[in-house]
Amino acid sequence: MTALLILTAALFAGLALALVFATLAARWRIAVGLTPVEHALIAAAVQVGWGLTAGDWIAGGVMGVLLFVGREHAQAEYRYINAHGGSRHATPREPAIGCLHPRYWSTGSVLDIVVPAAVCLAIGVIAHAVV
Repeated sequence: MTALLILTAALFAGLALALVFATLAARWRIAVGLTPVEHALIAAAVQVGWGLTAGDWIAGGVMGVLLFVGREHAQAEYRYINAHGGSRHATPREPAIGCLHPRYWSTGSVLDIVVPAAVCLAIGVIAHAVV
């Protein structure tokens, strides 16, 4: 019964966040696709899966979000390398550090991390209150 309640709450949290995201993106004219919503659903699935099997909802949320932190960091590394001639050895500093400059992060890249983090936080709070 508890698992069903948590899954229902997670579904409603994800749908509500997707609605808020779509409304704000349209209002502020942010040119972002649906990838933040897709990433949020994947992160929520990881969190719910880990929470139901291991019982640790926070660790599941952290794992779900860290998937996309790593993905966006790698994409920023590629943008950093391409901005400096396309060769990893031509960059002024190590790409893993140089890509942290805000110049290499778009609004979509930031939202691809923030939206899943917000959904996983909501699910974690709901699960912590219920379980």
